[in-house]
Amino acid sequence: MTFVVTIVHGTIPFRWLTRLLARLVRRQLPDTPDWARRDSALCKVLAETLPGEVILQCFGWSGANSGRARSLASARLQHHLEEVIAQYPSAHHFVIAHSHGGNVALYATESDTVKRDLKGIVCLSTPFIALVDRAGWLTPFFVAHLYLSALVGVMALIAAGIASEWSFRLSGWSSLLYFVLPFLAIVIVSRHLVIFADGVASKWERKIALPKLDWLGLNRLLIIKGVGDEANSFLSVAQFVAFSIGGPIRTAALLAGGIVEFIEQKFRDRQRVFKMAGTAIAAIVFTALSLVLGVLLFPLMVVTICASVVTWGAHLGVLSPFIELSAESTPSGTWQITQFEGYKSGHWTDVFGTELRTMAHSTMYSDARAIKAIVDWMNLQTQASADSTDRRAPALSE
Repeated sequence: MTFVVTIVHGTIPFRWLTRLLARLVRRQLPDTPDWARRDSALCKVLAETLPGEVILQCFGWSGANSGRARSLASARLQHHLEEVIAQYPSAHHFVIAHSHGGNVALYATESDTVKRDLKGIVCLSTPFIALVDRAGWLTPFFVAHLYLSALVGVMALIAAGIASEWSFRLSGWSSLLYFVLPFLAIVIVSRHLVIFADGVASKWERKIALPKLDWLGLNRLLIIKGVGDEANSFLSVAQFVAFSIGGPIRTAALLAGGIVEFIEQKFRDRQRVFKMAGTAIAAIVFTALSLVLGVLLFPLMVVTICASVVTWGAHLGVLSPFIELSAESTPSGTWQITQFEGYKSGHWTDVFGTELRTMAHSTMYSDARAIKAIVDWMNLQTQASADSTDRRAPALSE
């Protein structure tokens, strides 16, 4: 009996900074964290405990907190799994992934070969990415206009400030252009920019959304978590900040959009000329409102964007007016979940040197209870697969 276990690490915090420091001191950074290597506690137990030959495959990726990095890693992981399955067709194939590596692993299961031959996936402390739609499709469109208007409006104010310093060189008409031109730019360009950004966001939504996982059933996905997971707590706080501070922004966007809808409705049943005039008036009113409200709410927008960038990376953070994301304890569906409590004992000296002694998120892969749960589950999956094969044998022989 042969086991092929692919280890997938998660996000590596400040990877770019550690790589820069390593270059300065002329050191070579390893591609994978210590826990994902063959000499780690997890890999040693797998090699010594599983009943048969154990082949460990350490899959390394950039570890960047970026939707793009995870998308590229999942494509590479899918190709890697297909190659390993072809190389060991009769082996029992498993994936053990930590943190965002769990999302990478689930993204990589679109292949029919992987779905057929992969015996199971273990996700350790994974914040499963989910798309959230709280307000309907029009709200992101209006919010994006508000963000763009805020950016151009602030630039116009800065330009006006510079113009006031040079007022002795400019005539009254020249000073007025500093206000009129940005406004005209918003009217002409904003719709096209928002439509373009909306298309980019739609493409990223398809990349971000987890695939359908029904094929895993109830038993082929094992989720292991620890109480007090710091990473999940951080993501929850950042999401709450982005959503709560974004409340006034969404309200302002809906207000501007509602006024536009009211104006257009008044001209909807008129002749074509009046209808076009009503659309033009609505566009001007909407742009003016977006400009004023956007400048007033600009500080909130900066905080919201920063919270989204810190949570999901630069690509998805910038697209936050269009895409609202959430980190969930499980993907959609019914799954097998094991959650470990912190160590409890009657004597205070027993606290030291026990499981979950520091960070629940970053020590889950070395927690003795988690390792035992993984080994037991893999044995059960293997036994279930063998029983299924035995049941099919008579039918095949007939």
